[in-house]
Amino acid sequence: MPKTIEMIKYGKFLHGREEGHLAYSRLTEIIESTQGLDYLSFDFTDVLVLTPAYGDEVFANLHLKYPGKIKIPASISHAFKVVFETVEETRDIKFEYV
Repeated sequence: MPKTIEMIKYGKFLHGREEGHLAYSRLTEIIESTQGLDYLSFDFTDVLVLTPAYGDEVFANLHLKYPGKIKIPASISHAFKVVFETVEETRDIKFEYV
C-alpha cells in the first residue's frame, strides 16, 4: 500500500540541513513502522519553500536508504521540480515521479 506524507506538517519553509535531518529521522520511523508499504509519496500542498539542502538531506537520503520506496509527485511546482533536479545532479541519483 502506498502512503502519502503531507509535508506541511514539517512547515511552510522547508530549508536547511538541520531541519531536514529532523524530518528525515521522523520519515524513517514512519517507513519502518508501516507494514506492507509499497512506497512513500509526498504532498507539498501549502509548502512555500523547498531548498536543495533540505531536499538533499531528506529525499536523497531516503532514496538511498530505501531504494524504490520513495516517489515524488509529478504534479509538484516547477520551482520544486528544479530542487529535485538539482539534488539528482549533485548526488548522481534519479528520483521516481508518480
